[in-house]
Amino acid sequence: MGRKSKRKFSDILQEHLRNTSSSGGTFMGLQTYSNATALGSMNALNMHGSPLKNALERISSGIRINQASDDASGMAISEKMRNQIQGINRAIRNSQDGISLIQTAEGALQETTAILQRMRELSVQAATSSINASDRQEIQREVDQLIAEVDRISSSTEFNTKKLLSGEGTATWRSTDPDRISAIIRDRVVSGNYRIDVEAKVGKNQVLKSNIMVLQPGAYAGDIITSGTLLGDVANNSGVVGIYEADNLRTGTADQRIYKVNVAAASAGAPLIQGMPPEIFSTVGDLGSIMGTYQQPGSQFMITGTEFSDTAVLSSGEMVFSSGINLQAGVHGYLEIEFMAGVTIESGATDVDPQGVRIRFIDVKTGNMGDWAMGTLDRNGFIDLDTNNVNGWRTLTSGGQVPLANIFDNTDPLDNRLYFGDGSTIKTGDKILLSIDAAEHLDGTLTVGGGAIKIDERFMDNGVEREIRGAYYVSYTANGLQHTALSSGNKQILYHLPQLDESTGAISIGSITLDMRPSSTGTMTDSNLAIELRGEGGIASTYTRLKDIQAFQTAEGINTFELPQRIMLYGNSKRTELVLNGNDTIAMMVDKFARAITHKTEGLGINLESVTINKHVADFISRGEAISESQASIEGTFFLRSLFNGLQGEISMVADQRVIDAFNFHELQQSQENEYTVEVFDAHRGTLIGSALVANGIMEGVLQGADILIEGNIGVTASWNSRQQLLEFEANQEKSTTYLNLVDTALVFQVGPNEEQDIVANISQLDARALGIANLVLVTEESAAKAITQVDRAIELVNTERSRLGAIGNRLDHTVNNLSVAEQSLQHSESRIRDTDMANEISTLTSKQVLSEAARAMLAQANQMPRGLIQLLNNQ
Repeated sequence: MGRKSKRKFSDILQEHLRNTSSSGGTFMGLQTYSNATALGSMNALNMHGSPLKNALERISSGIRINQASDDASGMAISEKMRNQIQGINRAIRNSQDGISLIQTAEGALQETTAILQRMRELSVQAATSSINASDRQEIQREVDQLIAEVDRISSSTEFNTKKLLSGEGTATWRSTDPDRISAIIRDRVVSGNYRIDVEAKVGKNQVLKSNIMVLQPGAYAGDIITSGTLLGDVANNSGVVGIYEADNLRTGTADQRIYKVNVAAASAGAPLIQGMPPEIFSTVGDLGSIMGTYQQPGSQFMITGTEFSDTAVLSSGEMVFSSGINLQAGVHGYLEIEFMAGVTIESGATDVDPQGVRIRFIDVKTGNMGDWAMGTLDRNGFIDLDTNNVNGWRTLTSGGQVPLANIFDNTDPLDNRLYFGDGSTIKTGDKILLSIDAAEHLDGTLTVGGGAIKIDERFMDNGVEREIRGAYYVSYTANGLQHTALSSGNKQILYHLPQLDESTGAISIGSITLDMRPSSTGTMTDSNLAIELRGEGGIASTYTRLKDIQAFQTAEGINTFELPQRIMLYGNSKRTELVLNGNDTIAMMVDKFARAITHKTEGLGINLESVTINKHVADFISRGEAISESQASIEGTFFLRSLFNGLQGEISMVADQRVIDAFNFHELQQSQENEYTVEVFDAHRGTLIGSALVANGIMEGVLQGADILIEGNIGVTASWNSRQQLLEFEANQEKSTTYLNLVDTALVFQVGPNEEQDIVANISQLDARALGIANLVLVTEESAAKAITQVDRAIELVNTERSRLGAIGNRLDHTVNNLSVAEQSLQHSESRIRDTDMANEISTLTSKQVLSEAARAMLAQANQMPRGLIQLLNNQ
């Protein structure tokens, strides 16, 4: 095979040109740096590739706009619609939550309605006469629990920790004087600060008066009387503040009989007790007093006097005392002398003819009677006693005869003698009762604070004024008769006083317990303090125990306070409890009532911030304290006085029927509301918002959404009129100003996707106070009948609120339906903008796939064209 001949490049080029020309084609050059044909094919491929890519992306994602470049305006519209759709979805859930909240509140009010209906039923039951106070007490106990449950429902009903029925779901308030100006939230308020000016016209306070409290058989009472007595008008500077207790003593009125208390004090080194001069009846110097004689028919003797020498002073310290050394037994007390045989006294008689006599000592401090000391009495009046030491008496000289006045001394007889009148006739069984003091011989060193008490009996005897003088009760310690440590409280001194029945000869040992006020300076003094003692049927005193009061004894003889009695008090929209028992004194009872009424947290809170005024909320009119033609005109009565005028201050009591019957409170003065002229101003601008005349303590309709309670005698000053024993109220000259802040906290349900697309809901304050049942009492037929109307109004308020909540709930139901339709429509619109039209995109995908394949094939052909140059080079 021969060698292939080589053709020249110029020949090949000319052939190519001829072929191109003869074929009618366009001249196509061959370039090494640029392939226009390939570039054109590549551009076509790129042009079809981008739509193909978009189609693939839209089909795979299902969304037409995957980035803003896909459709800038469409993307903006779609996002806006998406915001609306999401907002609507949230608003639907908000509305549904709002429905749940409303349903929660309405469910609670449904139970409140059931409670009120039960309270109404109980009110009707209590308003009939077929039940008594004890039955009403049980009814009231249930009502109290129902009121407490209404308050609990109001305070604890919550939705997502938000309280619904306390008023906080509508508004909150603050007052500069919340005890006098407060608010009840009824509806939506206008937030702001308000100045409330109040001018008062005075009403009246309630005054309750009890039965007269008198003593039952066997009971005693005593009071200090400072006027209208046998002593006349006297002052009390002794520190004796009352008669704590008395027993087994003669009684009478202050014009018939008194017990005169002498209180003596001592300073270091000074005589304790000065001499006692003879007084109205036959007395015996420092021997003491003839306290009485018992003379049987046929007896007739008289003690004519004493002889006393003040130069005769005991020595050897036997009747001297100082700190730590007590008086010897028998120095202070009484002597009971009983004659065992008859004798006629003749001065200077030569025929002694001694007769039997016995003597015993009665201790003033303990009331103990000593053993009898036996002896004889001669016709000269001398006694011959046994030589034995009897009951602590000083031993007499063996066989010695001593004057009656010297039977306690073993030294030489003092010149103290008891004289019988000549011709005195004494019979067997006759008696003499003496007080023994030996006062002049008590000159020793006393600790500062020591002192003594002597109680005398003064009375009218057949038109003749008579006095029986008692023995001295001596205290020599630093504390003396009164505590020098004030914190120790009062000190009680028990003093014994024997009394001789001059018609029977019987001797009774009575006692008086004095209540001594503490003093930081030692024993106080007074020599003329008068005490009236009373027995069965007499007026009780502040120290009388409740079990000793006749009113607290039933007809069957049962003591009302045999067991402690619980008493519920109602007033000032509050209730409190106190307990009384039989050992409580009237003073203790007064204190318990006063505390229960005035205490701000544990009581009714009826308080005027004045100790002087507050203490008169409960008062007992003691003997001698009554004032004619006044509220306190009857002694022995117990008063309850409200410190607030009108309904707010009315006090009601619930207790066992026996307690109610025993007190038998009568409304001596009915309450009357203060009338208030009220002006409300914007606190910042000073512009008048509104005014009202308030006659029931509630201002309505002036401030939007809030009732204003005017309480506690605002604008009124109280004072105690001691002359008339009553509380007096006077309107202040200047208006009272209080500031009130209200803040709108209404429930706002966002029920749309945009601002101000909301529903505002208000839930009123629905506790017992707002419903007007906080002070609901069924203790009497009248109060129970009034309670029916009060409960009816409360039911109406709850029903109104339930109706309003139901309307809001229905509105929210419609809101949810409306929002659902709107959400559906927006979703469709947004879908048309944003979502892929699958049919159109699949058509586009198919078209672009075909064109892309064609472009790719042409690009391959175009890429083959430069290979011709290599062929030309190879043929060279």
